[in-house]
Amino acid sequence: LTAGAGHMQQRAPALRSRRATPVRAGWLFVLLAALEARLAGAHDFCRSRERRLSPARHNGSLDHVHVAFSTDASNFAGLLIAMISLAKHLASPGRCSIHLLVPTVDLLAARQLAGCLRRELRALPARPAVALHGLRPLPFPLTFYQLPLAIYWTRIFLHEYLPTAPRVIWLDHDVVVRADLAELYVMRMEHALAGAPEFIPPHFVRPMTFRDHIRECPHVARYAGGFMDAATFNTGVLLLDLDRWRSGDFTKSVTEWAVLTNGCFLDQLALNLAFGGRLDILDWRWNWRPNASLPTPVECLREVRVFHWNTYPNLKYWMSCISGTQTGDEHVWRPFAAWQDCEVVDPKATCL
Repeated sequence: LTAGAGHMQQRAPALRSRRATPVRAGWLFVLLAALEARLAGAHDFCRSRERRLSPARHNGSLDHVHVAFSTDASNFAGLLIAMISLAKHLASPGRCSIHLLVPTVDLLAARQLAGCLRRELRALPARPAVALHGLRPLPFPLTFYQLPLAIYWTRIFLHEYLPTAPRVIWLDHDVVVRADLAELYVMRMEHALAGAPEFIPPHFVRPMTFRDHIRECPHVARYAGGFMDAATFNTGVLLLDLDRWRSGDFTKSVTEWAVLTNGCFLDQLALNLAFGGRLDILDWRWNWRPNASLPTPVECLREVRVFHWNTYPNLKYWMSCISGTQTGDEHVWRPFAAWQDCEVVDPKATCL
C-alpha cells in the first residue's frame, strides 16, 4: 500500500505565498468514482484475510486506553453515538479515558454531554472517564475552507494536550465502534502513527491516491509528481505513539505541509505528505467507510470493527432527516441513539 511513497520527503518545500483554488463540487468526484467502480467490477477486499494486530510488549503502561475526539456542539449527536458504542464494546470500560477536545465556548455543553453519557452507561459495571480540553488557536493561517479549522487539526497536537499518555486512539465524531479498542491500543508499532487505507466503498475498488486528492487541490500537484498514484491513508481512525511524537518533529512537518496545501482536504493531505508512507498500516476493518448512497455489502458488515461514515457531499446520518434505511445501514448506529433525553442535543437539528 505504500509502493511509490518512499520518494516523498517528510519536510515540506519552502512556501510560496498564494491563494488556493476553490473546492469544486463534490458530486462530480462521487459520480466519477462510481463510474470507475462500475467499469472495474465489484471489489472483493471484504473477503480478504485480515491483517492481524500483534500486541506490543509493555510493563503495564498500555493497560489504560486513551481515546480522543474533537468537534463542536453542532455535532454532539454523532459524538454521543460514537462514545456510547465505544464504551459498550470495551471489556474493561473502567480502564479507558475519553478525551473531548472542543472549542472553549462549548466546554459547558461538553460537560453536560458527558453527563448524558454517564446516564446512558449506568447499567455498566464501570464507565470510562471523560476529560474535557479547550481547543487552542491554530499556530498557522489557513484559508482554503471557511470552517472552525482547529477542530480538524487537533490530532497533530495530541501529545501536547495529553502530556502523560503514552498513546492515544483518535476517532472522528462520525464513527460507530463495534469492537474492543483495547486490542488496537496495544498493537506493536514500528512508527509514530498507524492508520488504514482510504477506501470509500461501495464506489472505490482501490485505495484513494494522491491523484484523487489533487483533483480538488490542483495547487498541490507540483509537489506530488513522483508519487501521484501512491495509496493514502484516512485520518478518521488513527493510533498515535505520543512518546514518538514528543521526541520527533512530526507536528512541525505536518504544519509546514498544512500551510503549503492551504488546508485542502483539511489535515488528511498534509498528514499523508508529511509521513510519506512511513506508518503502520491497519486493516480496512478498523476504518470502514460506508457511503450514504448504497448499503454496506453483507459480507463486509460482519467484519467491520469501526464504521466511519463517508457521506460527502451529503449530510451526516443524524443531520440529514432522510431515513437511514435508504442506505441499509441504519441498524448499525440506531441502537446507540436510543437515549431518552440529552439537553445539549437539539432534537430539531437531528433526525434521531
